[in-house]
Amino acid sequence: MRKARISGYAPINADECDYADQNVEDDHEEPVVAKDEKENGDRYRRYLSIAIMMFSMLVSSIGFSIIFGSVWPYYQEIDDSATESFLGFIVAAFSFGQLLTSPLIGMWSNYRPVKEPLIITLIVSTAGNLLYSYAEAFEDGGKWILIISRFIMGLGAGNVALARSYMSSATLETERNTAMSLLASMQALGFILGPALGLLFQPLGEDGLKWSAIKLYFNLYTGPGFLGALLSIINILMVVFFFKEYNLQGIKKRIRLSRVWRYCFVKCVYMESSPESKPLILNDDNDDIDDGETSNPSTVHKYDYVAAYVLIVVFFLILVVFAVLDTYVALYV
Repeated sequence: MRKARISGYAPINADECDYADQNVEDDHEEPVVAKDEKENGDRYRRYLSIAIMMFSMLVSSIGFSIIFGSVWPYYQEIDDSATESFLGFIVAAFSFGQLLTSPLIGMWSNYRPVKEPLIITLIVSTAGNLLYSYAEAFEDGGKWILIISRFIMGLGAGNVALARSYMSSATLETERNTAMSLLASMQALGFILGPALGLLFQPLGEDGLKWSAIKLYFNLYTGPGFLGALLSIINILMVVFFFKEYNLQGIKKRIRLSRVWRYCFVKCVYMESSPESKPLILNDDNDDIDDGETSNPSTVHKYDYVAAYVLIVVFFLILVVFAVLDTYVALYV
């Protein structure tokens, strides 16, 4: 039996090992685990948490599209030498930030309560929106503040991947298709509502309201950023006071964040990459890990990786077309 030292663990099904019921030293509440509604007994609370996650998806999508109606004139107002090519970088900065954080947020949620990355990403989104609205206050380099703020918003939008993964774990098999469809609808609705909400600030005009003491400008250009920040703050409050994590797929054991990287190293280097590889099992007494040969073997599902990669590429192309169209719309609105 192969063994290796590591300060970590691999989450496995409770029915496949003995340690799953042991208490883990952690300051956070473990997610609710149940296999059907009879076991968890609080369908309303679970649905409420799912609805909050859908609202998070809506807020993220609105944050992406709410500036498209005003970003080009806002950029021209800040920089007299504004160019269409740099506008493309401003729009792309959001997606680039989301590209960087999505896998990290997904990994984080695998080993820590979902609330942690969700709240952090919402705080980051709030900061990005506020910085976007304050870009006009910078006399020099305002265009760089725009691109940095959009990049920060994109970092916060990494919770889109978190929303999809949570929707899979918090729903019953009979509910999953409906839940994922509703989540996609929230994303599409956010893309539609974003530009429409931006129009609400048109009556303010370019002058709007000014508070010179703190260089606060509230006009048709900065209003969308402030609204995005407000929605993120509302979302944070909903998560803090009403969100409760549910996991209907099995128990996941929580570990300290500093131990995740060492586990991932052993997972990638030490374990075989074939689907037949058995799960790593942690011995809590000495942190030894074996390959499951002495415990009940798990049932490993064979996944259609080709189909999965094809869907990823198709989704990528859809988003490319969407981003290109929105960039041109921002130029000619």
